[in-house]
Amino acid sequence: MPKVLPKVFSPDTKMPALLGIQLTEPDVTCLTLCAGFAAWCLVASWVTGTHSHVDRLWSITPAVYTLVYAHASGGDARCVLMAAAVVAWGARLTSNFARKGGYGKGEQDYRWPVLQKFTFLRNPVVWQVFNVGFIAGYQNLLLFWIVMPAAAAFRNKGAPLNFLDAAAAILFFCFVALETAADNQQWLFQRQKRGAARIPKTAVVNDDYARGFLTHGLFEFSRHPNFFAEQAVWISFYLFAVASGVGSNTAMLSDWKAWVLPCKAGMFQLMLLFQGSTRFTEYITSNKYPEYKAYTKVTSFLIPFPRFGVLSAPAPTNTQKSVAAASTYVDFTGAAATAAAASDVVSPLTKRAATMAATAIAEAAAAPTSPLTPKRGAKTGTAATAAAASILSPGLLSPGGKSRLPAEAKAMLQEFWDQHGAYPTNDEKDALAAKSGLSVGQCANFFANTRAAFNKQGKALPGTPGKKGR
Repeated sequence: MPKVLPKVFSPDTKMPALLGIQLTEPDVTCLTLCAGFAAWCLVASWVTGTHSHVDRLWSITPAVYTLVYAHASGGDARCVLMAAAVVAWGARLTSNFARKGGYGKGEQDYRWPVLQKFTFLRNPVVWQVFNVGFIAGYQNLLLFWIVMPAAAAFRNKGAPLNFLDAAAAILFFCFVALETAADNQQWLFQRQKRGAARIPKTAVVNDDYARGFLTHGLFEFSRHPNFFAEQAVWISFYLFAVASGVGSNTAMLSDWKAWVLPCKAGMFQLMLLFQGSTRFTEYITSNKYPEYKAYTKVTSFLIPFPRFGVLSAPAPTNTQKSVAAASTYVDFTGAAATAAAASDVVSPLTKRAATMAATAIAEAAAAPTSPLTPKRGAKTGTAATAAAASILSPGLLSPGGKSRLPAEAKAMLQEFWDQHGAYPTNDEKDALAAKSGLSVGQCANFFANTRAAFNKQGKALPGTPGKKGR
């Protein structure tokens, strides 16, 4: 026989009524704890200037409340089962919140700062009213309401377990598993998208890297499978209260009144909160990712369903456009660059430059197009484009293979060299290219040749008396 916990609450203690419901001692204990949690969240928001302190408690306080009822029940099987289920749910959610950095100093839900910018909440007084009434007050009260089925089971302690308890437990843990899978898929995708070490990219979601958000896996059937599962968890939890009301007389389940209990309020309040918060999340996401609206047209909002249509491919990113431009040079000028590199007619300098162009073009064609390495891809594409343009543009090479820059453009470059006596930075090369009408590659070649001449002759660099070229 399992050890029975001692009764620490006297059943015949006179307790007040709240909204027509006679309170028990564990009710009062949990309400007192709830008030304490709310006060802590409010004060913490004032001290830190952040508003995610309820989020830090979201997976903890429901477990505390159910443990209070289980302890007060003296070890009632149903109350203990319900507490164990909520503790397991809370441990999983706490772990997920922690790995995302939710308990870090200064961390808060990205939606609070966005909400605070809304016109009607910008006033500091209005925001503090909202902070007291909703963020700290209502949300903590909601976390107490959703475990009210445990209060119903406590009032019916001693009622035997039945098949509805088994169904409630199975559904509860199935939805916890679904939520876990959805959270894991989202967490892994976000880590891959940000280029986290030792987490390789997954080829199947390459399009999602370009979109910026996940549309594969469970997110192919629901835009928010984790939010759906979270609500389903607490609907399943409510079934324990129904089971406690009928006990062994399961025939009562044929009466609809057996299914409608006062403790349903918390479950419905949670669903309403999710309706609002999920739509607000989508509002932010749609503004951040242009492709998200197309995703919403073919994918279910919450309840998982097969896609309503075909999700269009993402628009090409700047990196992909750059690589595509470089690929054009592969088609039209790659062979020419290779031929120039192998030619015995052009000068050694031009041959080296042509070799660099051919190499840059080849690298651009194979450059990563994932957002994980946008800078590398963009730079490679730009380098290929510039190199090919500088080496292979018609009219810029003389028959002998020597560079033939327009006189006005060459004078601009020479003026820069005379003033600075140094190889220009990337930004300076970009500016010179724009001013002279040359490509960045042509500018680079000019300064490379000029510096090489100073090195060979041992001349002092302009603007730096006595300093020899290197």
